Amino acid sequence: MKSGVNVPNDRLSDSSGLDSRQLQAFIGREVRNCRRKHEMTATELAHASGISPGMLSKIEKGTIAPSLGTLQSLSWALAIPITTLLRSTKSRRTALFTKFMPPGITNDFECASNMAEQLASGNLVVHKQVVTLTQDMLNSGSIEYRSNQGRQFIFILDGELLYRHGDNCYLMSKGDSLQFDAEKQHGPESVRSLMTRYLSVLSLAI
Repeated sequence: MKSGVNVPNDRLSDSSGLDSRQLQAFIGREVRNCRRKHEMTATELAHASGISPGMLSKIEKGTIAPSLGTLQSLSWALAIPITTLLRSTKSRRTALFTKFMPPGITNDFECASNMAEQLASGNLVVHKQVVTLTQDMLNSGSIEYRSNQGRQFIFILDGELLYRHGDNCYLMSKGDSLQFDAEKQHGPESVRSLMTRYLSVLSLAI
């Protein structure tokens, strides 16, 4: 395994050279544009998505990074795919790391699986599996970095994992997610708990 890599630790970060504030601004702009397109007030959207008006205001201004769960709630309230809220960053990034979902749904495999398929909206989901991993399995050399076509979605169900994508490593805990261009080399770098489980979904453009 390689060492001396960058480990982004922002709530929202990517590997395209954009910092977290720029990503927050892109996403906030999409939330505001979609809300206005649906002729909703900020108060109406906040109520429909179950967040406070103050939080929605900060998201739209790009001053805070929404969790994946918050983006999911906003997309439900706006009746749009979650990918719509991420489209401004899609052409600029190769990986997008999002911190934990709200308490109460981080263990919900079905919710995470549905979210992964929404993130792959417009693409063909070709492989979906739950991976159980220990450090001993990594030390055995049986698991190597890989590179393949399509986009990958990783969601941590249990434990803590350092996951590599290209030259960056992402320290992921229960409820965290990572979306990335699978053509770059990627794979688990180290298991930081006794055991970790994560959902992995690979999708290809149709």
